[in-house]
Amino acid sequence: TVYYHHAVSIASQMFEKAADLALANGELEPEAYARMNDIEAFWNILHSKVSSGLAKRLLNRRLFKRIVYKDIKKGKTNREEIEERLINRAKLKYDEFIVFESKMRFIKEEGTPVLNRHKKKIGTIESLSSIIKTLKENEATRFIIASDRKNKRKILEAIKGQ
Repeated sequence: TVYYHHAVSIASQMFEKAADLALANGELEPEAYARMNDIEAFWNILHSKVSSGLAKRLLNRRLFKRIVYKDIKKGKTNREEIEERLINRAKLKYDEFIVFESKMRFIKEEGTPVLNRHKKKIGTIESLSSIIKTLKENEATRFIIASDRKNKRKILEAIKGQ
């Protein structure tokens, strides 16, 4: 679905990082943030010293672009180590990139029931559809690093060997 499209994931991660930075810097109170609607939260992040850069990029639709996109096995990639390499080796600021795992899931609920026209359960979508069964068996976790395209070479050099 469109909700798993990389641009949506990147925008969500950029917003999350902006909020996390504002919270960590004390510019947003966790209790107040939890009660805010989307507009209030975005306005506060937009006016934050540490998060305004990311918020302005979102507002102006200048999303980060995928630099690294690869399948990973669980536990094989350490996000903190990657972020440290990007800061120390690529000399990027913490708000100049995002690093996240994206789990490609096609069906969120296990055992999604399929009903006949009399509203009687005839099985699960996984048991009745070979396409859905195959999609579920091939769900993957992908590791994504996104940033400005101008940082691509520095990022690739910094994570070489990962």
